[in-house]
Amino acid sequence: MPLPSPKRVAALAVRRYGADRARVARLFEVVHRANGQDAEMLAALVNDGILTAGQANELRGLLDCADAVSFNPVATSAVASDDPPTLVDMQTPIPGMIERELVLPPSGERSDDALHAIGEFRILRRLGEGSMGTVYLGYHEGQHREVAIKVLADWLATNPSCLERFYRESKNSALLTHPNIVRGYMAGYDGARGKHYLVREFVDGISGQVLLDRLGRVPVGPAVQIITEVARALQYLHERGLVHRDIKPDNVLLTRGGVAKLADLGLLKRMDESARRTAVLSGLGTSYYMPYEQAVGNRQLDGRSDIYALGTTFYHLLTGEVPFAGNSHQEIVDKKALGTFAPASAMNAHVPPPLDHILHRMLAREPDDRYSDAKALLADLERSGLATSLTASPEVSAVLHGIAPALEVHHPELRTRPEYDIFHFGNCLDGLAVPTGRVSSLVDRLCRLCWPLLLLGLGLISALVLLGAAVTSLVLGLNLPR
Repeated sequence: MPLPSPKRVAALAVRRYGADRARVARLFEVVHRANGQDAEMLAALVNDGILTAGQANELRGLLDCADAVSFNPVATSAVASDDPPTLVDMQTPIPGMIERELVLPPSGERSDDALHAIGEFRILRRLGEGSMGTVYLGYHEGQHREVAIKVLADWLATNPSCLERFYRESKNSALLTHPNIVRGYMAGYDGARGKHYLVREFVDGISGQVLLDRLGRVPVGPAVQIITEVARALQYLHERGLVHRDIKPDNVLLTRGGVAKLADLGLLKRMDESARRTAVLSGLGTSYYMPYEQAVGNRQLDGRSDIYALGTTFYHLLTGEVPFAGNSHQEIVDKKALGTFAPASAMNAHVPPPLDHILHRMLAREPDDRYSDAKALLADLERSGLATSLTASPEVSAVLHGIAPALEVHHPELRTRPEYDIFHFGNCLDGLAVPTGRVSSLVDRLCRLCWPLLLLGLGLISALVLLGAAVTSLVLGLNLPR
């Protein structure tokens, strides 16, 4: 029998995000007594401030990945053997996560020890962490080449659907050659360390999400250039009958030279692939960016689904916010079902009307109302004449080269990640969700208002002190004996 969903959510929250065990355990008891499901546990973790909304949505995707196969407490052959799984192995149904991977780990246990080498590569440093593992900067001594190495998390290595996605990303990226797609080189299994890993092109730069985090929102010209280059990558994929299914700022890498490259091909699929074959991956993606049809589990996706996700990414770059925000997957889906959102120009006065028109078509609820293909989208983007080089923008160039931008860059109150923190202000505003950036912006404005008043007050006090001293001196002078 599978473990209760709330317990599985609790286990993954602790293992994946380092959540406080005691707080998670208390929440689990409350949800478990109420016979709650994983959605209730995820909501409780967000409301209690243990996980962010983004982490909860990422965790929901991982749970969907685990639920795609039947539970069996017996370890798989892929785990028992030192040999990496073949594509034939991955096409054969294999039991899902084993129970020991879902039990809360002992306090202080690390899910992954520090790596110094893997396969034929020396590990130089850790670059970051994604939903499926950790990414390192590696170096091949023989080829004298730096590469990016993604190492699959141990607790996902026993799940066939997640393992398939991992190796699928390597196979797909190795077969695709385009200047705006991150190139993959190989995948392997290090038997001595028990690690699955894939090796890909090292992009010396940042992600689109990091650019958003630093600037709040991206200037119009560079934003149009980024979307144009990603659209070229999508045209290349779509012409080969492939759909990406996970377009978002985190999956757009920007080189220091200002070139945008599409990354993470783990959810890539053929448009004509059978529903049975892709069932284990249907519905995955990121709630804020995926189109309505993908969010509700429709498996018949095509290039227009990627165009929608690219439109959401475009909107996010231009405004600093997503068009359909929410604190849960279902809330986001409900808003997408309505299909109404504030025009980008209403969120950013620098956005011209042609971009509102382009975004309106990209973000249409019905696929038939969107651009028919990436080529048509590219035509409108190029016709706008708004694209400018990323390196031509001082703000963007400064971030690309690691120089801190000015403090007054755009609107500091714009929160770049569609997540909200819970602030408690006694009983009057208890539980009110307030965007973190807006609170800090309010404080900044109050400070800017108070400084002139404070200086004026100090000036008046100084004048009064001087006047008092002068009067005192005059009185004392009059009273002195002659």
